[in-house]
Amino acid sequence: MNPNFLSAHTSTTIAIIGGGFSGSLVAAHLLKTATQPLTIKLIERSPDIGRGIAYGTDTTCHLLNVPAGNMSAFPDEPDHLLRWLQENHKELAAFLPGEVNASTFIPRRVYGLYIQSILEEAGSSAPSHVQLERLTDEVVAVKSQETGAIVSLRSNQYFWADQIVLALGNLPSTPPIAQPLDGDNQRYLRNAWSTDALDNLDPDASVLLIGTGLTMIDMVLSLHERGHQGKIYAISRRGLFPQRHQATKPYPAFLTPETAPRTIRGLVRRVREEVKAAVVQGYDWRSVIDSVRPITQQLWQQLPTVEQQRFLRHVTPYWDVHRHRIAGQVADAVDTIVCSGQLQVSAGRIRDCQALDNVVAVTVGDRKTKTNAVLHVRRVVNCTGIATDYRRSPHALIANLLAQGLIRPNAIGLGLDTVSHGAVLDVDGKVSTLIYTLGTPRKGNLWETIAVPELRGQAQVLAQTLL
Repeated sequence: MNPNFLSAHTSTTIAIIGGGFSGSLVAAHLLKTATQPLTIKLIERSPDIGRGIAYGTDTTCHLLNVPAGNMSAFPDEPDHLLRWLQENHKELAAFLPGEVNASTFIPRRVYGLYIQSILEEAGSSAPSHVQLERLTDEVVAVKSQETGAIVSLRSNQYFWADQIVLALGNLPSTPPIAQPLDGDNQRYLRNAWSTDALDNLDPDASVLLIGTGLTMIDMVLSLHERGHQGKIYAISRRGLFPQRHQATKPYPAFLTPETAPRTIRGLVRRVREEVKAAVVQGYDWRSVIDSVRPITQQLWQQLPTVEQQRFLRHVTPYWDVHRHRIAGQVADAVDTIVCSGQLQVSAGRIRDCQALDNVVAVTVGDRKTKTNAVLHVRRVVNCTGIATDYRRSPHALIANLLAQGLIRPNAIGLGLDTVSHGAVLDVDGKVSTLIYTLGTPRKGNLWETIAVPELRGQAQVLAQTLL
C-alpha cells in the first residue's frame, strides 16, 4: 500500500454504502448543507443510483403504498413531491393516472425518478468544495484505522474514508424450504427482487409464490401485466393478505407512552377495544391504527425484550397487513385475480421440494386441515420479504464488520444496535465515530424505521451529525 495513501486526502471523505432512497437522501442533505471541503463517495452496485429495490421497478402498475401527499422526501417540506409532480407532469404524463393530487398513489418508478432528481439537483447546486463521486461497485471490507478506515471494493480498488454510512436497504430473506433445490434445479427457484424472477416463464405455467405480503402483491401484478394465464399459488404460515387503503377521518390519540400497557397482550387488547369503540362512533379501524403511528417507536422501545420477542412471534404478521396497506386500485386488481380462481392464497408450510421433469413438486402442509398437498409448478418465487437477522448475514461487508467487532447485532435478531442519531455500537457497546446507519438496520431499536416518514427524518438527522 502506498505509504502516502493515508495522508493524501485533503478534505473529509464520507463513504455512503448503498445508493437507494436512504443513501441518496443522506448524500443530498450533505451536498446541500456542507460548509467545509467534503468528498462524498456514493457506492452502489447498480448503475441506476437513486432508485434501489423499492423504486427500481419499471412495472407501471407497481404503485406506492402511501398517497403522494405523505411521500415528500423532506420532513420540513411536506408538499415537495406534489410540487415536483406538477412541475414535471408533462414529462411524466405517460406514467401518471391523469390528474395527480395528495391522495394519488403514484407508480413507484415515478418516485424513483423523483429521488434521482433530488440527488441531481443537490449535486449541481453544491459549492465547488463539496464533491459527489458515484461508484458503481460493491464494498466488501472495511479496515478500521485510528481516525478513519480503508474501504475495499469488489473491483480490488480501495480508498480512505473518515466516516461510513451503511445505507444497505433491504436484503432478501432466505426462502423457508426445508430441503432447498440444488445444482441445476436452482433454475426453478428465484427471488422476487431479482431482475430474472419471471424470465423464460411459460404464460400457462403454474407458479408458487412463497409469502403473501407486499412482495407477493408485486409478483401477482407483474404476472398479470405479462398476460400470465397459469395458476398462481401463494402460501405463508398464516395466509394473511395485505389490507387496502381507504379514505378515513383522523381519530383522536387514545394512547400515550405513559398510559400504554407494557405487555404485548395488554397493547393488543387495548387497541382492539379502541377499534370496537371507534366503529360504533363511525370511524374505520384504519383511523385507530394510524393514530398510533406517531408513538410507535416509543411504544416499542419501552417494551421489555421478552415482550418484543412475543410481538415478533405472535403479532407481527397481523400488524404488518393492517399497518402496511395497499392502494385501492391495486387491491381491486388482485381481488379480481382471486375471484377468477387464478390466484389461490393459503396458510401452510412447505414440507418438501423436489425437482422432476420440467416441474417442481412442492409438498405443502395445510395449516387448518393438517393435511399435505403436492403442487406441481414451473417456478417457485421467494416473496418472504427482507432479511433482518444480521447475526448470520451472508452479506460480505456485514460479515467483515462483525468479524472485526465494529458492529453489534441486535439481540432479538433485528438489524444492529444503534444510538439515536444512527451511530452503531461496536461489540463492546461503544458508540462508533466511524460507522453510521439508517433504515432497516435500526429495526430492532426502533421497529418503525422502513417507511418514508421515518427514513427521511433519519437521513436529515444523520447528515447533520456527520457534519
